[in-house]
Amino acid sequence: MRMSQMGDVVRDIAFPKRSPHKWFESRNVVGLCFAPKLRRGRLEDVTLQVHVRRKRIKEKIPAHLRVPELLTHGGKKIWTDVHEVGAARLEVLVSTARPTRPGYSVGHVDGGSGTIGCVVRSRGTGEMLGLSCAHVVGRGGAAVPGDRVLVPSRREAVAIGQLGRARFGTLVQVKAPNPDWAAAVENVDAATFRPDTASHQDDEIALVGVAPTGLAGAPSIGTRVKKVGAATELTWGEVHAVHWLVTLPYQQPDGSIAEMWFTDQIGVTRFSAPGDSGALVLDDANAAVGMHVGSTDTLSVCAPMEKVLDAIDCDLA
Repeated sequence: MRMSQMGDVVRDIAFPKRSPHKWFESRNVVGLCFAPKLRRGRLEDVTLQVHVRRKRIKEKIPAHLRVPELLTHGGKKIWTDVHEVGAARLEVLVSTARPTRPGYSVGHVDGGSGTIGCVVRSRGTGEMLGLSCAHVVGRGGAAVPGDRVLVPSRREAVAIGQLGRARFGTLVQVKAPNPDWAAAVENVDAATFRPDTASHQDDEIALVGVAPTGLAGAPSIGTRVKKVGAATELTWGEVHAVHWLVTLPYQQPDGSIAEMWFTDQIGVTRFSAPGDSGALVLDDANAAVGMHVGSTDTLSVCAPMEKVLDAIDCDLA
């Protein structure tokens, strides 16, 4: 079947005025395409792939809403393949919508782009603050308390034409790493910020729908974890390294690069991309394992959550 014919098939099925296919009207169906069928790890012939939110047992689906295994179009037989893809959504984490949530894009007014990790409570004042990395909202240590924080980040706000609406809060404290080797044990990359309006900050993690349930403690090799980052949204990984001594490159104000060493980091199978720094790392019970900081080619680097909280003198909200 030629590419143009494939397009005709999709259109003929999808448009109600022309379509005799009642199964397409099911709210469970979210899309159609032509793609190779995957069977037992092998790609087979191209089929009409029906994308559904959730794949269900055939016998529990009303007969008129069942996707037939074989369709006829223009005298040609077309095999189908039902594929579960979940619900479709817009890229919601780069937004000026209020209240913000952990997972949203954030940055310093003069640059830096990353992710809101979670809401924390100051042990000294009791106020609720946002948490991210120092290299995201604190200009790697060059920023000072009172500096403007934007949600989304300046880069992302400009990209969506919403810079004028991105003003969110002000920087409270910055804990930037020190290049001195002796500082490796204490090094943390974290910063907190205060929303201008308290009600504009929500503690429920975007795409997860709940606040962290508490601290998870030290993870074991093989622990399954997830994170919500502004760049790659909700992704899962597995802990492959603990008590990790690792170095990360940090750009300095003069443009040079300094290597910063960190101890006791957590290595997770790569589940992140630039823009995810600051994202909270959770276990399957939604307890906080750590905060995503950076990555190597194969592992994402996460700082233990208890170490981060102690460094900023805060607790989970």
